[in-house]
Amino acid sequence: MCASPICHPQVVIVDNLSRRNIDVELGCESLTPIQSIQTRVKAWKEVSGKDIPFKNLDVAKDYEELVNFLKDEKPDAVVHFAEQRAAPYSMRRYVHPSL
Repeated sequence: MCASPICHPQVVIVDNLSRRNIDVELGCESLTPIQSIQTRVKAWKEVSGKDIPFKNLDVAKDYEELVNFLKDEKPDAVVHFAEQRAAPYSMRRYVHPSL
């Protein structure tokens, strides 16, 4: 058995949950159902027996918090899966509080 962190990497989810929040704000649902982060983390624990930490962080807006997170965690790698869907934005009012 390998005891190296390379064989057993620790993963931390960092997300601001904007996709879910937009759906809630617009009162719509994705064609692909999106479970809550709590449900997804629980499901991972059930199938793997391991915890996966979650950090609610907007990496585009909270730069200082991101830097502090990276200093604390000292990751070997960062994988960025962020996406913004176009369709929900087409349903937003022209003048939106976040603009």
